[in-house]
Amino acid sequence: MKQLWLVAAVLVASWAVSPAAPGMREQGDGLGRDAAAESPDARGGTPGAGTPGGEGLPLDQVVRSSVTDIEAFWDHELPRWFGLDFEPVGAVVGYRPSNGTGLPACGGIVGPVEAYLGNAFYCFPEDVIIYDAENLMPDTYSRSGELGVGAVLAH
Repeated sequence: MKQLWLVAAVLVASWAVSPAAPGMREQGDGLGRDAAAESPDARGGTPGAGTPGGEGLPLDQVVRSSVTDIEAFWDHELPRWFGLDFEPVGAVVGYRPSNGTGLPACGGIVGPVEAYLGNAFYCFPEDVIIYDAENLMPDTYSRSGELGVGAVLAH
């Protein structure tokens, strides 16, 4: 069921941005660190620098808001269109592939570092969205703004 909403979410990613959305469940980056504390903004970058439209929101806030909006959309639309109840994703976890060790496992398997570089994916066995918080999300935010971050998470 969750695969269905993830595939369909790509079609509605443009609705996945709202800077005023409430917080989401976030369990850190899978390496024992809080993902918000490890965001590019927390490392001294300028929040939202170079984003189209100049929104200027910190990346970790955009990630949380995007997931909240995607889940709100599917909570409303999945029952309406498919007669199914929506269950929010269990967690959203950012990782840092440059670390090279302690990468998040999916189904008990940790792939090679190359598989994590610039990647984001849904891990069905653990019910978690896992994304590259070091390269993919900062680059996407810089190039495509909030909409880009929402699209990556919704895919």
